[in-house]
Amino acid sequence: MAGQRASAARLSTVSAKLIAGDTLLEVATESMLTCWQVLWEEYRKLHKLLVPLVGREELCRR
Repeated sequence: MAGQRASAARLSTVSAKLIAGDTLLEVATESMLTCWQVLWEEYRKLHKLLVPLVGREELCRR
């Protein structure tokens, strides 16, 4: 898996196989994957706002 980018679908699939049958791990992992997805969505929103702003600032472009 070295060099591969993590995706929600891949993490979900791999983790489901590894923790099948352990309710505590299933709930904890599902919660962490949900948090990861929300954080990633928020990062993308901020990135869309910041890239144009940085492009207008000379100091940031350097």
